[in-house]
Amino acid sequence: MAKAEFENIVSGVAGEKEKARAKRFLEKVKVVEDDPSERAKKLIPSKKVGENDIVIFGTGDKRRAITLTADKKFLSGASYQKVDFDAIVHDPVPLKGD
Repeated sequence: MAKAEFENIVSGVAGEKEKARAKRFLEKVKVVEDDPSERAKKLIPSKKVGENDIVIFGTGDKRRAITLTADKKFLSGASYQKVDFDAIVHDPVPLKGD
């Protein structure tokens, strides 16, 4: 699911250089099957907690991975529901179409 979201953003907004960088990035990472943790599955979707995010963050949670994200909204919504994920938050960096 994360890969599909990434590819959707790249195909919709990225310029040629960004698409080339995205392609190189995908060649270097291992994509894993969606398999969210039980505690993530208990989250109730809301304005802040999207169904895709539950699967994506939950899969990382089950694998005990630290997630690098700009999605503070999801993390705060999950935390409100008493589920905290190991994550490093960075500022959003939009694609420029370069």
